[in-house]
Amino acid sequence: MAHDVFISYSTQDKPAADAVCATLEKNGVRCWIAPRDIMPGADWGGSIVHAIRTSRLLLLVFSNNANESNQIKREIETAASAGVTIVPLRIENALPTESFQYFLGNIHWLDALTPPLEKHLQEVSAKVKTILSADSIGSSVASQLPVPAKTATAQPPARSNLLPMIGAIVVVLIGASTVFFLWPRKTIAPPAQARLDPGNQQIAAPAPQSVPAKAETTSFDTHFYYRLTNDFLGPGQSLDVYNAGTSRLKMSTTADSPGQLWKLVDVGGGKYSLRTALSGDGFSLDVVNDGTNESLVLAETGAYSGQAWTLTRQDDATYKLTNDFTGPQKSVDTYSDTHEPCLGSGDSSGQHWKLTPVRELPTNK
Repeated sequence: MAHDVFISYSTQDKPAADAVCATLEKNGVRCWIAPRDIMPGADWGGSIVHAIRTSRLLLLVFSNNANESNQIKREIETAASAGVTIVPLRIENALPTESFQYFLGNIHWLDALTPPLEKHLQEVSAKVKTILSADSIGSSVASQLPVPAKTATAQPPARSNLLPMIGAIVVVLIGASTVFFLWPRKTIAPPAQARLDPGNQQIAAPAPQSVPAKAETTSFDTHFYYRLTNDFLGPGQSLDVYNAGTSRLKMSTTADSPGQLWKLVDVGGGKYSLRTALSGDGFSLDVVNDGTNESLVLAETGAYSGQAWTLTRQDDATYKLTNDFTGPQKSVDTYSDTHEPCLGSGDSSGQHWKLTPVRELPTNK
């Protein structure tokens, strides 16, 4: 849906952001706000960037929480680079950090400092509509500016007009030939090289050349914790850790538990290391090298192929999780009887995972 305003806010200020959004939309201003307007299965970061660049105005709900958010700083930078009008709405008396001052120093602020917030929102809505209207008028006027008339010159006989026409045709032909010869051709990628696991000296099988895995993978915003659920057990069961200090994994009732908060760390090549808020960065999702290579554990973080995970998007907007050690033939799954997490082959519903962003990572991480 087309929108006019992108609402930027800290997840801790969601009630205030929702109130601002509701008031603006009630007054006819089309808004885009996360997570409401992110399509299921869509790339979180890509959706944010696209929404900002296609907005006419970014409304920043500014508070102490927003002041400390790296995610919001990136949103402001994106808006500034795209030439999107930025309007800060201050809901707390916080002094902007230097990062924010760089972009907001010469911008007029809207204030809603005194509670309740609702009493300020009609005025905020009126000012936003005024800014949007002024922007529309400016764009309309610019598009209707008269084109300067060419200086009158003596016209040669009509027959001489053939020369410019012939010249134009020659230029077009030369341009078309240049495009034809310079247009990039498809090239065949070299075969994938097998990777050596430094921990167990096993050679991880390369991906078959017929599987365009790289083209199907999706980049994730690594500044959030994610919850992992699969289609077999549904959203009521999430990938979890038994307790701190253990490497065992389980599926347990979905809750606000640190063992269910998974952090994606980019390790290069479109691959990620998966870690939990409970066990921290010292332990990552790995495969037990026991011959069957079906058991999953949290192991000490290292440069091991079993900890390099590829998340491949499926047609149903879920993801398959495969690693470099066992290759693309095995994906993260759950046993049908015990529901214990494992690696499985084939294409079962337990291998189709949803990654739901839960909350932003702490700024000191």
